[in-house]
Amino acid sequence: MKHALAAVDPENKNWKVLTKSLSDGSGYREIRAPYDFKLTLYTHIDNPQESMSQGTIIDFTCTHAMFLTAARHANVKNIAEAFNSLKEDLAYIYNDVKSCSIRVSFNGSPLSSLPKFAHNWDTLLITPRTCVEVVRAGEAPVNVDYSYGTIHSCDKEHADSFYNVSCRRNQGIEIRFNGRIIARNLIDEIYSKDHHDSQNRIIGTFNLITSDPDSLPKTTTNKNGLNPNDPATAKLYEIIRKLFPSSDFTALKSKNINNYSEAELEKSLYDIKRTDIDKEDWCERQFDVFTKSVRDRKSRPKADLVTNLNGRLDVYECKKDSPAIYDLYQLLMYWDGLVSDGQTPNKGRLVGSSFTPAIRNHIKEMNERVDAAGNNYKFELKTWTQLGVILK
Repeated sequence: MKHALAAVDPENKNWKVLTKSLSDGSGYREIRAPYDFKLTLYTHIDNPQESMSQGTIIDFTCTHAMFLTAARHANVKNIAEAFNSLKEDLAYIYNDVKSCSIRVSFNGSPLSSLPKFAHNWDTLLITPRTCVEVVRAGEAPVNVDYSYGTIHSCDKEHADSFYNVSCRRNQGIEIRFNGRIIARNLIDEIYSKDHHDSQNRIIGTFNLITSDPDSLPKTTTNKNGLNPNDPATAKLYEIIRKLFPSSDFTALKSKNINNYSEAELEKSLYDIKRTDIDKEDWCERQFDVFTKSVRDRKSRPKADLVTNLNGRLDVYECKKDSPAIYDLYQLLMYWDGLVSDGQTPNKGRLVGSSFTPAIRNHIKEMNERVDAAGNNYKFELKTWTQLGVILK
């Protein structure tokens, strides 16, 4: 922490750290600038500026220019944007720390809670699970919580967090100690593989849980990476390769949707649905709708896929990537066309690789409406993977 305080307050005069434990009763303890080898510990009998049962307050003053460096992008002049980036970073860094509540404030604004972070999983090759491993020889074993998979394809304009953007800066393995992020974006360090855009959606999470810090690998001085010269680091990488072999890593990499055309994905979905067909069922691509009102068959709208399985009529609009709002209205037209033809649709499914918050909100609004037969629309969003389309 002293390095961070020295960076934000180079004059060493405008910072303080207040801490309160259960043993302090109603009081708290404080250290404050200037930093020295013999810091004075101040003991107070009343509560700190923010009433709390226990915890720590870090208070410092920095220049406007320094604060803007917390922003995600260069040349940012909006202090609120920098503050939001800071909150996002803190939420990610301390996301899995148990019993941890962090609130932040700037320029006297009310304390603000951090947003909750969660990976936007698309496919989990290994669902969250726990094992016990010895990371440092001669020391106690540690619990390892881990999972592997791919996140939804999402750009920075539509992601709920920078850390859910599918890009080179986020791909690979992340390692936490007791919930606190220590290292991330690891691929070549573990697998001797170069970073590549085809791996952008691949994430592996490892959280080492122990009350004995000697059981863990050593970190770098600033706590933002593992010490590569520590034998325990090499052992941890060996454990990761055992739990998630390179062959599995390659399998995830090969599931890059960019290798497939929309028609190929649609055909794969059609083949899956055909396997479920009984005698009275049917499944058809390029299905004509509005057949009663549009006599010219060439002029009729054609739904990408319509299935009638066990008496349930479902209609699909399929998009390779992230669908747009007008694709949802295309699905609405197919539904209305089936109703016009005397059919009663069960579900309308918009299929894609990922979905924006805007389209998720819009589909909720549309499902509150009724069709010409007086029935509620029942639209839902499905990824290719959720429908069983396995990309080989």
